[in-house]
Amino acid sequence: MSPTRMASIDVSFSATILRTPTLRTGDMYGRFWPHLAWLCLLLLLLPAGRLHAQGRVIVPLTSTPGPNEFDTAGPHGVGQAGGTRPRFGINYSLVDLRCSGAGSAIVGMQLRSGDVLDNVQIVCATPTCANGACQWTASTYGPSAGNPSGGDLQPVMMCNQNEMVSGFRGRVVTFTVFDYAADIEIQCSTMTSAIPTGGFRVASTGGHWHQGQGSLNLSILPRNFRVATITNRISCRPHGGATAVATGVSDFVVPGRRVVQAVSFYCPNSLPTAPDANCPTSLSVADVDNQSNTVQQQWFIPSLTGSGGRTAGGSVATMQAQPTSRNFNRVQISEAVALDTTVAQCPVPNLANLCSVGTGLTFTIGDSRTQIGLPNGLAVAWNPPGGHQNSFGDAHFIFDSRTHPYDLLTQLPHPPAGGCMVTCRQTYSCGTGASAVNYQFQIVYTLTHTTWHSTIAGINNPLIPPKSVTMVNANKH
Repeated sequence: MSPTRMASIDVSFSATILRTPTLRTGDMYGRFWPHLAWLCLLLLLLPAGRLHAQGRVIVPLTSTPGPNEFDTAGPHGVGQAGGTRPRFGINYSLVDLRCSGAGSAIVGMQLRSGDVLDNVQIVCATPTCANGACQWTASTYGPSAGNPSGGDLQPVMMCNQNEMVSGFRGRVVTFTVFDYAADIEIQCSTMTSAIPTGGFRVASTGGHWHQGQGSLNLSILPRNFRVATITNRISCRPHGGATAVATGVSDFVVPGRRVVQAVSFYCPNSLPTAPDANCPTSLSVADVDNQSNTVQQQWFIPSLTGSGGRTAGGSVATMQAQPTSRNFNRVQISEAVALDTTVAQCPVPNLANLCSVGTGLTFTIGDSRTQIGLPNGLAVAWNPPGGHQNSFGDAHFIFDSRTHPYDLLTQLPHPPAGGCMVTCRQTYSCGTGASAVNYQFQIVYTLTHTTWHSTIAGINNPLIPPKSVTMVNANKH
């Protein structure tokens, strides 16, 4: 599903229309009015209990946010659409709409509506974040609440690919004593980083408001309504983007006709923490020095302890701390590397080990080394192009064992003729706790199956026979 561009809407007020309905015999909304007096009396006498009306159960609208969330409808929240008069619903049930999978975000919403809101469905994506920005590509429809065949289907509301849903407004209509959400407009905000306890931080300013039919409209109203209202803007900012959409689903007019009576958002319950002032604002890749040819000539050649390895190659990346106007020398940077599960990978055995083996290192910005050590006593030169100030070197290599040679791509029944790639996701961290700053990168290894020849001055060495090998090149961004 391709995201649609947002329409910018700037309406910051709430509006209310009051009307005394004219009832007609047989009008479905008029069925509530004969019961209004006794129903109000019961609500006054039993505000906290479960009420029964002609076989229907009237229960309070409540929600159950997670341990790291708050509900905008709760004591610390800023509001909800529907279900506030008198905070009860008929045969009410709570349905929380969440995106499945770790690291996912709500990036859109689609509604079905008629007189009231019949169905709400969220749209989900999995953003990747690096250096104060997040981006998502593919999106999928997530769970829904209400009646999936009720009302008319509205156009999908989508955030841009660097945004997620962070707030909403609603049009609410009241019949007799019950009020119902009738339409929703979403707020999309720019994502800045992932929250360790779940969810994403978003920019506290800017963003877009988007409604499937253009805008919330008080001129589109059902017959026999009593009050029509547009809520104030209800947002999770500055806490972050919405972690879930909480809906109260209840009966409307007749038993079994299910609609979404109430809508609120769950939000992260922690405010952003100022980043560690000693840490760089960002890291960048200043240079990638391909050292594959150098190490392959050393690794593949036979030695006194064996016939030499059969898989080798990689690069040294120079990482630059920003802004360069500040001195970050001696600041410690840690790393974690894992297989990137969001992209297609080379189908070799034990794939994840290619990313995780030999990682978990700590680097020092301003590192003064001119060589970087590799396995089996190998070393490669490191000469950062801009000097050592505010920089450190990180080696990205894949080797097999020289004593137990392992030609990696021969493990495949049909090695790809043009080679294949293994992509790892690397996260650098500076500082500790909530103020830690994270920086994310991708390391891409290209594996190629070929025949290696030992050379002397560019000429094949006749004393060392050629052999089948997997050559490795590494890039980083």
